[in-house]
Formats: sequence, C-alpha cells, structure tokens
Amino acid sequence: MSYVLAFSATPVKGGTIEKGLKMVLDAAGAERNELVRLAMKDVRVCLACKKCATTNRCVIKDDVNPLLDKIEHADAFLMSGYPSFGSLNAMMKVFIERNWPLRHNYILTRGKTGAAVVAGGSCLDELDSFFRHYYEGYLGMSFQGTLKLRGNVPCMTCGYGEDCEGSGFLREHGPGAKVTPDKFYDPDRDPDAMRRARELGEAVAKSVAGIGERAVWWVVLESLPGFPGPEKGRGRVRPRACKSWQTFRAECLAAGSYRGRGFLDLHFLAEAPARMLRSRKVPGHGRHQPK
Repeated sequence: MSYVLAFSATPVKGGTIEKGLKMVLDAAGAERNELVRLAMKDVRVCLACKKCATTNRCVIKDDVNPLLDKIEHADAFLMSGYPSFGSLNAMMKVFIERNWPLRHNYILTRGKTGAAVVAGGSCLDELDSFFRHYYEGYLGMSFQGTLKLRGNVPCMTCGYGEDCEGSGFLREHGPGAKVTPDKFYDPDRDPDAMRRARELGEAVAKSVAGIGERAVWWVVLESLPGFPGPEKGRGRVRPRACKSWQTFRAECLAAGSYRGRGFLDLHFLAEAPARMLRSRKVPGHGRHQPK
C-alpha cells in the first residue's frame, strides 16, 4: 500500500500552502496519504548533542520522533514553506534540522520520493534550490520538483496594510492600493497552478510506483553466522524480496539481527543483486559481523 506524507509548515490553516499540498496529494493518488500540520506539533531546535548518531532517533522529548517514524514508513513525503526575510521560514527549517537522525551510518530515506510546495512573492527559486539539495544531497532521495505558488503577504490581513509605512501589501500593489477580495490569491482559482500541481502529483506517483523496479531489497538471514534460521547460518541462502527499505529493516529487526555493526552488513546484503545472492558472492559479507 503506497503511503504519501505531507508536512505543512505554515501557521495558516487551509491557506495557499496547504491547498497546494492537498492538490499534489490528490494527484498522487496514494492508497494512503496524510497531511501533518507542524504548527500543531512540539518541534524544538536541535541541540547538536549528536546522540542520534547511535540510535537514529532524537533524545529530545517532543513530537519529532513519531514524525521521523512516519517519514521512515512513507514511500514519499512532501515538504513546504515560504520565504521569510529572504530564506526558508523557521518552522520548516527547524524541522529539517531535526531530520538529522535519519542519515547517520545508513541513510534511512535513500530511494524514497520527495517534492515540495512553496508560496510567496519572492525567493521561490532559492527555496526550490534549497529543497532539491535537501532531498537529493542530504537524504539521497528522488526529487520530483517544487510547486511554486503566489502568496498573500500578512499585511493584507493585519488591519494596517493600507497605510503602514512598512506594508508589504503597498510594496506589492503600489501606494494607495486597497485590500479587496480580488487581491487575495487562491490556487483553487488558478488553472495553471492546478495543472502544475496535478503534474507534480503524477510525477510523485510514477516515482513511487517505480521503487520496486529500480531497487529490490533482499534479506538473507541464514547466510550470516549467528543469525536465527533452520540451518544456523550454514548452507542454504534464502533470499526474500522486499518492496522497500522499511520492509527490509522490519525483517531484520524481527529476526533479531539488529546487533551493533551487523545491521550494516545486512544493509550491504540488501543491495546485492539476486544473481549475486544465488552465487553467494555478496559484497560486504563478513565485513561487519554481529557482536
């Protein structure tokens, strides 16, 4: 069952960003999708303690670890944000920094699919570049692109946007402009935005569907000394096809094989082609034996 997850990093419920995320989720057509509003979660700043290097989870007692579990089990996940003072807004930036536990020793997101939704009046290309680096360079994922939407500056709803000296609304619409309903941007009334959201969602769906074709994970339990099995690690090699890294990891944990560096050995085994498993010429075998 495909699972696509989206993170909303705006305090505005049902605003431009969340509408864009829902458009992409709908177009992706996953059997299960979920929108998480970070504004409703307790997400504290990273303490740079590096304790997550051992466990791949954070020691801070807030809402982040359950969100990391969701990311690890999702086939694809979408991030979002808007420009604030020329860069990505703090809510999403803090959450991204707390994603650090996912990439220690073995990148738990490798091979997943990612995309982003951003909204604002400037710096959207810079945010697109940021998210591309985040997904491809940081998490080893397949980045499908960014849906860029117009935004509504907060000055339009603060009550002083028509005469404030620092009004972003007047900077955008000119001196003397009035805040009227027709000046609010709504992606639901933008055919081009709906088309681009649909295309991005379809690209996400295609990428998720191709996971099984481009990366088949194999679990070999009996071939490693000390692991449970009817032949106690001697003789027959029994490969099992797993659709994703999460399934592979669950198989390893169920077999009791998560012991020190031995898990890394299984990671090498998982990436070996089936023909190499059949011939037992598996790269990395024996390099890191379980303790």
